[in-house]
Amino acid sequence: MKFIKEFIKNFIRNRIRNLKYFKKRIYIEESLTSSVLYFNNYIENKHKENFINILDVGCFGQIPEYFETLRNFNFYGIDIDTEEINRQIKYYKERKFNFFNYKVVEPDNLEELRKNFVEPALKKDHYVIERVQCYLHNISSSKLSNLNKNQNYTNNYFTKKKITIDDAVYNLINPKEINFLKIDIDSNDHEVLYGADNLLDNDNFFGLQIEVDFAKVKDNTYRNYIEVLRYMNSKNFNLINFVNYKYSSELLPTKYLYNFPGPNDNGSPLMGDLVFF
Repeated sequence: MKFIKEFIKNFIRNRIRNLKYFKKRIYIEESLTSSVLYFNNYIENKHKENFINILDVGCFGQIPEYFETLRNFNFYGIDIDTEEINRQIKYYKERKFNFFNYKVVEPDNLEELRKNFVEPALKKDHYVIERVQCYLHNISSSKLSNLNKNQNYTNNYFTKKKITIDDAVYNLINPKEINFLKIDIDSNDHEVLYGADNLLDNDNFFGLQIEVDFAKVKDNTYRNYIEVLRYMNSKNFNLINFVNYKYSSELLPTKYLYNFPGPNDNGSPLMGDLVFF
């Protein structure tokens, strides 16, 4: 009987609370751009008289849907794959978006910039989730020709032109100012972030979304996402969200192309995105 009374009491309390905040909750839900970026309402209020300028480093594929829902925005995409850049230019020709074919690289003074944010004492053997989830679940290279473009190796189409993010903003986008930066290049995301040192100090720049590894080894070195947190905090940015993506090869229905885990909801959160404002 005591349990029933407590249940009824909590039920009534929750109903009252929901009624009290019903209008507020509806407003909040309508103001969201997506579950990843909680900034649609923020942007359209603070910058309602201006276009938002977005730079996407590693813009392989279509423009993220949560950008498309913005009222006013300019989009600039940079990717190493020449074929992909040509495809996007044709696909978005009516939108007048800007795409550039460059390999985005780290700055020459990378080690000097990052020395205060890395953790040199990390032991790589403590971070082996990727190896455990992998099980060498790959296929032979002879079958690569049967794969579609998004699965295929595209090294033959990679440009040799190199640029840092700051140089791209200054030489390719100037006099426009970038307000939001997205980095997803499946490799040196941490390193190229330091190439945006000047951009992060710009008063009109307010947000970053960057892919990081949570438990992953690259070239026998653990990629510590804490480095990104420390660096962004030093630039007075706050972490507002992190999104994790699960990977495993154990329960994939077919053989996987690469010798690392594939996307799998039953897997472990090996990597994801950090979102800063």
